Amino acid sequence: MPYPRLHDDGRYVTLDLHGATRSQARQLIPRVLQEALNRGRDRVQIIHGYSTANSPQGSIKSDLYEMIDSGVLDEYYVSITYDEGSCTLGLPLSLSPDPSPITWQDLQD
Repeated sequence: MPYPRLHDDGRYVTLDLHGATRSQARQLIPRVLQEALNRGRDRVQIIHGYSTANSPQGSIKSDLYEMIDSGVLDEYYVSITYDEGSCTLGLPLSLSPDPSPITWQDLQD
């Protein structure tokens, strides 16, 4: 069974939301962005999938784009690149990056 995946190479974080519920995704996205900022990462790629269905209930992709369009995530990023199935948020530069990888445990309340 798929589940969300997190990868951090010390500069670039990838959050793959395949297998996440919409509720989980809405909670994970700002947490990962905040932790990436705290650790001085350059960017975060959020893999949301293609979401070709236009479901009345919405999708992770539509929720993410709504968060971006509404300004909810503005404090976290300085640039954005949209790709098929993902978007990459460029983060502000940090003078003191922490090379330790971000883990799921770091994202707990």
